[in-house]
Amino acid sequence: MKITLILSIAFSALTFSQNQNLDYNNYFDPIPFKIDQSTRVKSNEAPNSNNRIITNKKFLENGYILIEQIHLWGSGNTWLNYEKTDLIYNTNYQVVEKNIFNWADSIWINGKRELYNYDTSGNDTTIIKQYWVIDKWINSEKIFNAFDSNNNLIQTINQNFYDSLFINLDKTYFTYDSQNRLIEEVYQFDGNWDNRTRRSKEYNINNLVIEVINEGWNGTEWVNDNQRLYEYDENQNKILEMLNYWSGTEWGDHIRWISNYNPNNLISELIQDEYFESTWLHSQKDIYTYESLNLIEDKILRWSTFDWDTSSRIIYSYNSNDKCIERQFQRYRFGWEDWTRYTFEFDEFGFKN
Repeated sequence: MKITLILSIAFSALTFSQNQNLDYNNYFDPIPFKIDQSTRVKSNEAPNSNNRIITNKKFLENGYILIEQIHLWGSGNTWLNYEKTDLIYNTNYQVVEKNIFNWADSIWINGKRELYNYDTSGNDTTIIKQYWVIDKWINSEKIFNAFDSNNNLIQTINQNFYDSLFINLDKTYFTYDSQNRLIEEVYQFDGNWDNRTRRSKEYNINNLVIEVINEGWNGTEWVNDNQRLYEYDENQNKILEMLNYWSGTEWGDHIRWISNYNPNNLISELIQDEYFESTWLHSQKDIYTYESLNLIEDKILRWSTFDWDTSSRIIYSYNSNDKCIERQFQRYRFGWEDWTRYTFEFDEFGFKN
């Protein structure tokens, strides 16, 4: 829940480690704080897409930083405004306000906003969500977060605004062991705080998760729903993940993911199997290719009766600083066909624009 951005993290290269998800959407996308006083405008455009984003960055008079993202959509040969997002950061590089505007009658109209408050440790203790109605902001939701002395999130309460009051909606408790590892989450609903779901985690001696169990509340007790099991090699690479469902008396196999790694401990192959009529059947395989430590291709294959058929691939390109500057998706039919492409630009400090 803590959304403070640490600048040093932002300089890390877009490389892949054993425990990273290879989906590009999970990359850390840093906000460029170290910028010139003058505003620079850059754009990221997906050539096969009908949308575009223009980013403006500047310091405010109070020392805060404003990141403005203007979303446009293509109409013929013209780009038209349709939405704008303003993110305001305080001097501790924490988001204090998020505003979303809609384009109407050639001006930006207030849409909705979020307001953040923090404790002295930088934990986001309250978040208020509001909507613009006619000529004023109207409350919509409020989130309360509580933290322990180790800055671990131990409770979240969500409220909805109704009839001039904030009404309790749901609550989640978080429990940690002596090593500050999250071992249990309990979700409760409405003002009576009725139990709904519970998630439990177990770890090995290397602090890696080896089991996750999700349960539901039947009114009197917790009942198993699904289970995930994890296995690792001697280098602490995850080599097996299994998803099982509770039959009422025992865990039943459902899906498994088998991972292989290259000598650099980078994932080279990921195979997905599905359990059907007492047999594991292949479903999908991803083959990863690297140049140095940078992922340059993710080739996706589908199982077809007796063999793997090539389905699609994602190609990554990098600049001289190992920053990913292009992500291209291609489909395979009678050959490789371009489908979508996204380009990314970085300023002189290595931050994404």
